Amino acid sequence: IKIQPMIEEGKKIRLSGQGHSGISGGPAGDLLLTIHVAEHPVYRRNGLDIYSSQAIDMVQAALGCKVRIQTYNQGHVELKVPAGTQPGKRFKLNGMGLSHNGQHGDHVVEILVTIPQKLSAKAKSLLQQYAQETGLV
Repeated sequence: IKIQPMIEEGKKIRLSGQGHSGISGGPAGDLLLTIHVAEHPVYRRNGLDIYSSQAIDMVQAALGCKVRIQTYNQGHVELKVPAGTQPGKRFKLNGMGLSHNGQHGDHVVEILVTIPQKLSAKAKSLLQQYAQETGLV
């Protein structure tokens, strides 16, 4: 069975004459195969576009940072995350998705912001000071 590159989840392949024998000696029916694409542990795919997520901490999100992103097939690239980036913000790496028949998809990176579960006394004091200065408390 030849499965075409870039086949999508749920597509069907018909194998003519390879199904069950027909009734009363009639010709064999067709065999229909449904494609199920295994999930990748890091990347998700939609057409030629690749999707992944990158966790940063709340300080990196607030102040801005640079993160190293592993692309699907082009190695690592540096992504500049601007100050004030909100959780769920998506950045598009143009042309760094999959390629097929001369077309290129994009790699979309979603930012996940992590919150520390434990703070040192000094870190907690600094956050409280920030909260007071900005009117949050």
